[in-house]
Amino acid sequence: MRQPYKEVMGKLLESLKKHFSLVSLVVYGSVARGKSEKGCDMIFS
Repeated sequence: MRQPYKEVMGKLLESLKKHFSLVSLVVYGSVARGKSEKGCDMIFS
């Protein structure tokens, strides 16, 4: 997973761990495959 997605997902995971008994987090789509580009699943500007 590329930046900035990796950083965002890390922060999201830490937040979820604080509030839930989280065992795992799964990411689907082009971001998970490392093939994200403009106009895909998650967009950061």
